[in-house]
Amino acid sequence: MDLPKAKIEDRAIRSLENIVDDHFTMQSQFNRLDKEMSWDGYIEIFKKNAEQSKENYDDKVPVQIKGHIDKEQNYINKKRITYPVKIADLKVYFRDRGVLYFEIFMSEDGKRREIFYSSLFPSKIKSYLETAEKKGNKGSINISFSKLEKTADRLYIIVKQFSNESRKQGFGIGPTVQNTIMIKDIEKVTSITASAVGASNQFEFLQRLSEGDVCLYGTLEGCPIPLPLEWHDDSTYVIRERVHKTLGIESRVFYKEYEAETIFNEGIILILSENLEIDLVKGKVRFKEKSGIKQLRIDAEFLLCAKQNASFTIEDRNFQFGKLDMPKRLEDKLNFYIQLDDVLQMIEFDFKKPFKIISKQTKQQLESIVAMRNGLYNEDLTDKQHIFNWKIEDKYMPIIVSRHENDEKNDLMNAIYTRKYQTFDSDEKGNYFKVPLFVILDQYVLNDLYYYDYTYIREQIDKADVNEYTVGTLNQAALSLINAYDATNNLELLDLAEYQLNRIEILEKGKSYYVLNCLQIKYRKQGFQKEDRKHLLEIQPEDNVVSFGKSVLLQQKGDADNYYKKLTDEEKEDIKDYPIMYLYRKLDIEDGC
Repeated sequence: MDLPKAKIEDRAIRSLENIVDDHFTMQSQFNRLDKEMSWDGYIEIFKKNAEQSKENYDDKVPVQIKGHIDKEQNYINKKRITYPVKIADLKVYFRDRGVLYFEIFMSEDGKRREIFYSSLFPSKIKSYLETAEKKGNKGSINISFSKLEKTADRLYIIVKQFSNESRKQGFGIGPTVQNTIMIKDIEKVTSITASAVGASNQFEFLQRLSEGDVCLYGTLEGCPIPLPLEWHDDSTYVIRERVHKTLGIESRVFYKEYEAETIFNEGIILILSENLEIDLVKGKVRFKEKSGIKQLRIDAEFLLCAKQNASFTIEDRNFQFGKLDMPKRLEDKLNFYIQLDDVLQMIEFDFKKPFKIISKQTKQQLESIVAMRNGLYNEDLTDKQHIFNWKIEDKYMPIIVSRHENDEKNDLMNAIYTRKYQTFDSDEKGNYFKVPLFVILDQYVLNDLYYYDYTYIREQIDKADVNEYTVGTLNQAALSLINAYDATNNLELLDLAEYQLNRIEILEKGKSYYVLNCLQIKYRKQGFQKEDRKHLLEIQPEDNVVSFGKSVLLQQKGDADNYYKKLTDEEKEDIKDYPIMYLYRKLDIEDGC
């Protein structure tokens, strides 16, 4: 025999009344048989730890109570449910300050009773009504309800939270609720605040937020008044905080700071870097290459160490990993990061690009320098020392490879930016004299370096010995820098070329070749002034090469053509890569125009 509806409602109300009566600062005013239009009464609350008197009165929270017999136990065993609520009732609650809604389910014998609640403050009702309108619902809409922990203190916290939220928002038709910030406009929010009654830590706060007890409020630029954020039943709430505690394995510290992400019902995820996360509840590791090589190396060493250990420590607290199942492909990749960082340090190359943005081709180029270090290309190296013009991101970083015959691994050195070695010229007696490192580079490499360290190149010029045995090499160094300027239009390279020529002026001053080289730098920088043309005309050519160069700088194309024709094949071969040829070719172009 089914219980009468009135009996079910009475049992439901008494279930809630008993909990209210157990709290010193709450009392109930519940109606039987639905005497009010949409409410079943109120829970009155008084100031905490104060007697129930007019002076200590705090608030009167409207409630709705529905009782049900759960024959099939579809609800009674769950922690969270959805249940239909009439849209007409929601509209009534919305025009007021909302309602604290209870759905109470009982076993057939009435011995077991479970209370589910939903804190329907106005902004939350607004979201439900808008969802119902979008779906075309006319009669009712499903509302989320959470199971109540049946203690008086817990109920007080929920009632007090509803009181705070509904008083802050006012009526649903008021400006605060009507201006609720929609999720699609979240990027416009300048700050977000929330407060949770009785939440002593982030886990409790997230729980209250996820159960719908707490409302988030945001401020918009130009509007300092906090407005409620749109509510969604399926929202996932996350708290992320910076942790300043050492994390390591055995005696080695790998991380001194990182982030901890707390997700309600999912636990804590440690975000050690942008590459690496650890799920503490599931004991799972998530790794994906994103950062630069320095961080990747730290993460790689941590994971390889973790493979050999079953736990890690945060300060003095131990956490179990379980067995870390690592596919060989991942292990090889981790070892590659370590080797790559070693090689980059060896060649003094600070490669900062994040791996999440580098191309597949660049990754292959990084793999090639590690392969060179590991001796995988040794069959192609005929000399004990070899210059490897390593290409990275379509630019060059020249490397000196010292091939090992009895060791698989080679030694690598930066061929241009290093203080680990020096290039020399020598005299007939075997004396050695320093010259700049870049003189050993192919012109096409100098023209297209990965980066130019002008201070370092100038230092090399300063360190070089200037004498009769090095002057030819130093003059050639200046010409190479002029060529690099012509290829890049980088004025600092032209300044360095001029600086190099100034360094050898003491030996070369007045010589026709030297004067031509100095003037062609000036020509490139600012063109010739009257005084410059005078110096050029004063040059007394000692051969056709000087006459050719002089005619080019004077822009006398006809004379330049005639002198070029007079050059021997050997002379043409000698000057084919000189920067004067670049200006000569430009005369052809300008003449054609």
